[in-house]
Amino acid sequence: MLQLLKDAWLGSEPVRFESGYNLAASVARLKAATSESIAWNQSRPAGRVTNFSVELHREIPLARNSFKTVFQGQFQQVGGRTVLTGRFGLHWLAKVFMLFWVAMTAAGVIVLIDMERAAIVSFGAMLFGIALMCAGLWFARHDARWLTGVIGHALSVNGVGNPSR
Repeated sequence: MLQLLKDAWLGSEPVRFESGYNLAASVARLKAATSESIAWNQSRPAGRVTNFSVELHREIPLARNSFKTVFQGQFQQVGGRTVLTGRFGLHWLAKVFMLFWVAMTAAGVIVLIDMERAAIVSFGAMLFGIALMCAGLWFARHDARWLTGVIGHALSVNGVGNPSR
């Protein structure tokens, strides 16, 4: 669980996807893989794909998880080839929210230390927030592998992904 927290908070090791297509075709193929069609019983990749940046996450019908894994990267031209490089991790808004939550509840514990009950409630609220984040990360633990497959399939000529670390 600690490794899961560390990878989510700091981001994974850099991941690199080599594309068998030029930049325009790579962007178009990845955009097509994140189409807006929604099936009520299937996960789908969602997010934003442009020539300059890519932000993708797994959208699961009838489920909401603010602590899901997000891929953030960008397309680059390396030696005449198109390469998508990036990291898997938490969305920056989830990080900001958790920093605010832990800071406010920790401040509550420190300020209310003389009033034992209030300090215990603040400490409990801090632990609840951390537990909520851990549960969200646990439910999203396979999202990086799933997104790797989606990206690899969209960018490869033969349908088999080629991620490298």
